[in-house]
Order: sequence, then structure tokens, then C-alpha cells
Amino acid sequence: MVSAWSGALFGLAVQLMSNALQKLPLMRRPWEHVLFAAGGAFVGHKLGDLEVELTQRIEAHRANQKRPGS
Repeated sequence: MVSAWSGALFGLAVQLMSNALQKLPLMRRPWEHVLFAAGGAFVGHKLGDLEVELTQRIEAHRANQKRPGS
């Protein structure tokens, strides 16, 4: 959940920074802010899921290799 919120804030910050660099009003097209925040939340959530999946795969691989984990 934290990763989704972090992604949403990052997406919003990207859109705000884009408008600031172009010297446009920060909230020029508010629907773009919603889209970027939703996209960031989606990516953040998927990255969290990917981290859990990769950790499980590494643990399974170590168990199959019969090596102690470090």
C-alpha cells in the first residue's frame, strides 16, 4: 500500500514539475494530474508485488540448491 501511495505522489510530482518547467500554471489540466497519479500508483503497486515474487523465487532457488542463505 505504501508503494502505491509513493507511486501516486511521484506521478503527481512528475506532472507538476513538467508544468513548472514549461512555465505553465501548475494545475493547468487537472485530469492529467489524476492520470499521472493513477499511473504512478499502478506502477508502485506492481513494483511491490514484483519484489515479493522475486524474493519468493530466490528463496525457492536457494532451497533447491541446498545452500545456506546469506
